[in-house]
Amino acid sequence: SLSLSSTRLFNAGSSTVYGKTADEWEGPIPEHAQLQPVTPYGVSKVAQEMLGLQYFHAHGLHVVTGRFFQQVATGGPETLA
Repeated sequence: SLSLSSTRLFNAGSSTVYGKTADEWEGPIPEHAQLQPVTPYGVSKVAQEMLGLQYFHAHGLHVVTGRFFQQVATGGPETLA
C-alpha cells in the first residue's frame, strides 16, 4: 500500500474557484464561501483541490492549498473571475 503520511504538498490554488460567489460578499471572501467557478481554469483548480483531499483521505498525504487572489477593482474583467 502507498504511504504518503510523511510527505507534504503545497497546492497553488486560485481565487477563481469562487467565481460568481465573489459578487455575494462585500469585503474579503471567507474560506467557507461556496465554490462556483465560471471558467475552465477555475473548474480545474477546484478539481486540483478535490484531488488533494482525496489523496489525504486515501493515503494520508498532507496537502495545504493557498488560494492566491489578484487585486482587481470593481467591474474588472470577467475573465479574472
